[in-house]
Amino acid sequence: MSLRTRSTRSSGPRWRGPDILTPIPFIGREGIDHTLMLAEKARRGALYQAGRVDERRRAMMMERCRNDLLFFADHFAWTFDPRLLAHMPMVLFPAQRAYLEFVEQRLASGQDFLCEKSRDMGVTYLNVILAVHRWLFEPAFVTGFCANLQDLVDQLGNPKSILEKARMILRRLPAWMTPEGFRFGTHDMLCKITNPATGALILGEGGDNAGRGGRATLYLIDEAAHLARPDKVNAATSATAKVRGWVSSVQGMGNLFARLRHEGNTPVIRLHWTDDPRKSPEWAEAERRRLGSVTFAQEHDIDYGASVEGLLIEKPWVDAAVELGQL
Repeated sequence: MSLRTRSTRSSGPRWRGPDILTPIPFIGREGIDHTLMLAEKARRGALYQAGRVDERRRAMMMERCRNDLLFFADHFAWTFDPRLLAHMPMVLFPAQRAYLEFVEQRLASGQDFLCEKSRDMGVTYLNVILAVHRWLFEPAFVTGFCANLQDLVDQLGNPKSILEKARMILRRLPAWMTPEGFRFGTHDMLCKITNPATGALILGEGGDNAGRGGRATLYLIDEAAHLARPDKVNAATSATAKVRGWVSSVQGMGNLFARLRHEGNTPVIRLHWTDDPRKSPEWAEAERRRLGSVTFAQEHDIDYGASVEGLLIEKPWVDAAVELGQL
């Protein structure tokens, strides 16, 4: 039965049909529209309240979330922007939706994958949303995260760390969606969040400890191009993870991430700043002036050739060199 059917006479908020199930985008090239953001928060509040007061609708929402990662993200995922000191609803833009669909396809096929990305595309949050979704709805699913340093993976209270992002989403779930028996401080320890009802886990490891935490259904290596010893991480996780995701901005050609990207054996998805509705050519020009052309090319244009300080190597030259090396 569709969530958009039939009304209720409960004492809670009116079930307003499509309106309550339509996310309200509030971020664009002009920045945050605070009026629209408040409207989106109010919409979610009404949705959560409707689930609280009506058991039938609660069951329908739980089932829809279980079967649809994007539905869960659109209605129950939140982000924190430390620049604004604000928790905000996550409203996905098309490239983000495509990324989540891509990862789900890789999970279904059991394939490793690689994501090359511009900075500030929200990919770490997308991976956390997927991890929380599986933690809630797929028994015994284990998501592992790895980064160059453990503090980047988990530092209690630090919203920049990966597992703390998961905690922030969990704290904002409606009570009726929180797993039975789950208690903060009991089931979330440093680098480990446990669902006591299903046995699902979200784990974190740093650098050389990657792969030591046991088997994982999905293992995500964050900023993989910046690992100190990536070959050690590769070897340690090759036998313990069903699917691995190598996710990173780029740092030249001299690293495992770049080799995996250009060998052609790993499915690749690309998230470029031009896919982000918040960013415009004017934004890019201002950032290029602020950062310099070399740094902008590497951090935002996903240019593997822009790694030599003071020298911008044109991407076609790099591509030609790669092709020559394969002859």
